[in-house]
Amino acid sequence: QEEEQKKKAAEEVEKTKRAEAEELAKKKTQEAEEKRKASEVEKEKKAKDEEEKKITSEKELTKRNAQEEEKKKKAAEKEFAKIKEDEEKRKAAEEERNNKAKEEELAKRKAQEAEKELAKIKAKKDEEKRAAEIELA
Repeated sequence: QEEEQKKKAAEEVEKTKRAEAEELAKKKTQEAEEKRKASEVEKEKKAKDEEEKKITSEKELTKRNAQEEEKKKKAAEKEFAKIKEDEEKRKAAEEERNNKAKEEELAKRKAQEAEKELAKIKAKKDEEKRAAEIELA
């Protein structure tokens, strides 16, 4: 009977040890699973953060490019306006020269006409003078 009790006790101890070992194995498996899940969550968070950084970086690059394009556009518009203004100034100067040339030509013609008129008047006076001298003689 004592043998039987020892045997039962030994079986109980073995049973308890097995139960504890199973419990420990369950606990370790659970901890490993929790660590795996935590690691996965961390990986996902990291990937999401990286994606957000990438998107932010792309947005900033796009914004910088747009600003650069706007700068170039404004510079080109400014250059175009300057060229247009220079062209208008050149045209105005050319027109001014043409007008001056026309005025000079007109003044020259008027002076020539006045000289002709003066020559006619002088010729007429000379004619009258000669006629008067002939009459006196």
